[in-house]
Amino acid sequence: MKEVIVVGGTDTIFEYLGTIKLNITLVQYKEKITGYQISRATKIILIDEEMSYGEILEQVELEHSRREFDVILTMTENCIDLCSKLKDDLKIEGISKISTGYVRNKYKMRLKFKELG
Repeated sequence: MKEVIVVGGTDTIFEYLGTIKLNITLVQYKEKITGYQISRATKIILIDEEMSYGEILEQVELEHSRREFDVILTMTENCIDLCSKLKDDLKIEGISKISTGYVRNKYKMRLKFKELG
């Protein structure tokens, strides 16, 4: 079964992913966790705004050492940078820093879409 890390997000992401057989580790802000997310996630790593990136990475790496993750994703714009950094440090599939730059700059994104047809 595929191992997926979901960073942040709302219940909606679990509705989409619920149609696929996956083990989901949720990295979620304490104040945003819901009962639905708790019931659907295989593992939960709670974080808060005061945690450093190093502290978050340490927790995620520990879980990654227990079960190797296949991919990391987010569906929320405010978690996209964290997701991209974790992807690079864990060396797994996910959104790249280059793609993050396009998501953060709609003008560049439109130019890229036009370039790609």
